[in-house]
Amino acid sequence: NIPFDAQEEDVTELFGKHGKVNYCKLVIDPSTEHSRGCAFVKFRSSTEAEKCLEKNSNEDGVNGFMLNGRKLHLSMALSKEEAEKLKKDKKEPKEKKDKRNLYLAREGMIRPGTKAAEGVSKGDMMKRFKMEKVKRQKLQNLNIFVSPTRLSVHNLPTSVDNKKLRELFWKAAGDDKAKIIEARVMRDMGRVNSRGVPKSLGYAFIEFTEHEHALKALRHVNNNPEIYEPIKRPIVEFSLENKLALQVKERRKQKVSAKLNEEGASGKKPMITKTKFETAAKIMDGTKEKVRKGMPSHMGPKVRWRDRKNKLPVAKKPKDKMSREKSRGMKMNSDARVVQPMKVKTKKKSGKRKGAPGDDFDRMVQNYQKSKLSRTRQTKKVKKTKSKWFE
Repeated sequence: NIPFDAQEEDVTELFGKHGKVNYCKLVIDPSTEHSRGCAFVKFRSSTEAEKCLEKNSNEDGVNGFMLNGRKLHLSMALSKEEAEKLKKDKKEPKEKKDKRNLYLAREGMIRPGTKAAEGVSKGDMMKRFKMEKVKRQKLQNLNIFVSPTRLSVHNLPTSVDNKKLRELFWKAAGDDKAKIIEARVMRDMGRVNSRGVPKSLGYAFIEFTEHEHALKALRHVNNNPEIYEPIKRPIVEFSLENKLALQVKERRKQKVSAKLNEEGASGKKPMITKTKFETAAKIMDGTKEKVRKGMPSHMGPKVRWRDRKNKLPVAKKPKDKMSREKSRGMKMNSDARVVQPMKVKTKKKSGKRKGAPGDDFDRMVQNYQKSKLSRTRQTKKVKKTKSKWFE
């Protein structure tokens, strides 16, 4: 009952308080490289070991040998001869149940120096070596297992799509009754070619309903030089699955099915969700729906010029600068939703044509000349009054 995160030093320190310890050895599973939760501790004398057993049996469950909050179960270890005798006495040894299907991790592996490695390029061998290294690292996690029906395919040409992939593996299974649940080429949705199709990432997933069909298809397609190219051969192996991720996916499916059943019972139409693969297919066919816009740039009530025809006599949008300035004085009555013009101060009409560009400038020049003449007529005795040029 040793904690899985405990080290040999922790166990040695715990039992070292009750006697001199020669060594401590944790039992490690070779497939997962994790501790099995048990260890062997050897004291220098048998009396020290017996004292530890007596102390553990006399103490209750709370005050026994504890390590990281867990009570340890102690027993005297058997010698090698006694252990071998026990193995011989057992008539039917129990077979170890491989719940994670680790034996399937061997399928599809090609080692250099074997007959299967003849003719394989250096690039493919390096790729296989890297994939095998990543697989071993992932399998150290106890939640990762090997799927018996789902295959992962690498080294795919970019021209292969879902349809071609399905046909290839269905023929490789060699049985008309073989059923393929999933045939998916993984694509980069951010990179689209000239036809609007997302580019392939060079790998895919195939899932059969039966393990026998998946195994037969793997052995036929894997490292086959006649399928695509003799230099770049397909790499096929059983895919790795995460138990926790599959549990989350199953819960999500159950929620969706329960929601659909409720909507069906109440008479509502079920909501149809579109996946990214369906939208990608519409891009290929050229029947993609209109993209919805984001947040609006303006706020408040929206008034179109075509809606103002019946409410105001002015229907045309002002084009010149002067009419635009006047239109700024227009205000919107939000309650009645009718545009009402504000009162604008108008200047007296002059003899010249209205809106002439030189009217204001001529008026300023005349005022300036008058003020200048009035200054020259004043005598020295009279103080000059300061006046601005535009008065």
